[in-house]
Amino acid sequence: MASVFPGSAVLEQASVGHSAIGSPSSCLLKNIQNYLNGKLPPANRTCQPDTIPFQSSRSA
Repeated sequence: MASVFPGSAVLEQASVGHSAIGSPSSCLLKNIQNYLNGKLPPANRTCQPDTIPFQSSRSA
């Protein structure tokens, strides 16, 4: 989609669900902060979530 809007970029978060709110990502938050300060993310940037919902960080 960015190809039809010169000067734009696509920022994707590779997480489950329908929104990024359930899977916090420091990468996504950093890119949002940069955007609000006038800096676009690199082309085709994909952020990973910091945690995976419904998975325990403890060993079974």
